Amino acid sequence: MDRLKNKVALITGGATGIGRSTALLFGEEGAKVIIVTDRATEDGEKTAKEICDKGGEAIFVKADVANAGDAQRAINASIKNFGKLNILFNNAGIWIEKEVVDMLEEEWDKTLAVNLKGVFLFSKAAIPEIIKAGGGSIINTSSSFGHVGSAGGGAYCASKAGVLLLTKVMAIELAKYNIRVNCISPGEIVTPMHIRWLGGSEEIVKNIFKKPAEPKMGQLFTETKEEKTVLEQHPIGRFGSPAEVADCVLFLASNESGFATGSSLAVDGGYTAV
Repeated sequence: MDRLKNKVALITGGATGIGRSTALLFGEEGAKVIIVTDRATEDGEKTAKEICDKGGEAIFVKADVANAGDAQRAINASIKNFGKLNILFNNAGIWIEKEVVDMLEEEWDKTLAVNLKGVFLFSKAAIPEIIKAGGGSIINTSSSFGHVGSAGGGAYCASKAGVLLLTKVMAIELAKYNIRVNCISPGEIVTPMHIRWLGGSEEIVKNIFKKPAEPKMGQLFTETKEEKTVLEQHPIGRFGSPAEVADCVLFLASNESGFATGSSLAVDGGYTAV
C-alpha cells in the first residue's frame, strides 16, 4: 500500500473497464486521482466518489481527449485541485469494427483521433507539469492489436501501433527530464468494449458490471462461436480482468519500475506469443 503516496495521477477513459480499475487501485495506493472521460460521465463521477468514500481524493473532469483545449483544461484541473501532476495514464480508446474497404473516412478519423491523437494531446499538455514536479511516469494503452493484425480492425490496429511507437519516441525525448514512458498492450480483457465486440448485449454488460463484483476471469458471456474461438487463442486459457491490467499499470507508474522506459508490457495471456 501507499506505493503512490503523495502522487497525483490523471487517467483518461477512467470511468469503466481498465481505467476504472486503475483509478480505484491508484486511490488505494495513496494517489490523488483525476478521472477524465467525455462519455460514461455518470460512471466517471461514481468512480471518483467511490475513491473519496474510501478515504482517498479524486475528481472527475468531462473532456474530449481529441480536443486540445479540453486536454489542457483537464491538466489545469489537476493543478488547481492538487497542485501538481506526477502520473499520466493515457487509456481512453474506441473500437469501430469494419474492413478497410467499408470504413468511412469519418470513422477512421474518429478512431485515430481518440486512440492516438488523444495520447499526443494529453501528453503534450501534461509534460510541462510533470517536469515541474521533478519527473514522473506516463503510461499509454496500446493493445495486442498494436502488434498483430485483426480483420475488421484496420483503424484500431493502426492507432494502437502508433501508440506503441509514440511511446518509444517519448521515452527517448523525456528521459532527460526524469520522465519514464511505457505502454501496456492488453489482450482480451473483460470490459464493456470486449463484451460488445463479441456480440454481447447491453443487458449483459449491465448485469456483469454490477458493483461490487468484478467479472470472473475466463467466463464466456455470449456463448458465441466467435468468443469461444478468441478464448482458444489465449495459451493461458482464459480472458483477463481489468484488475489484472491495473496491477501492471501500477507497476509502471511506481518506483518499482524505475529502470523501465520505452517498453511495452504485454498483458494478453500469451495471445501475441503464439
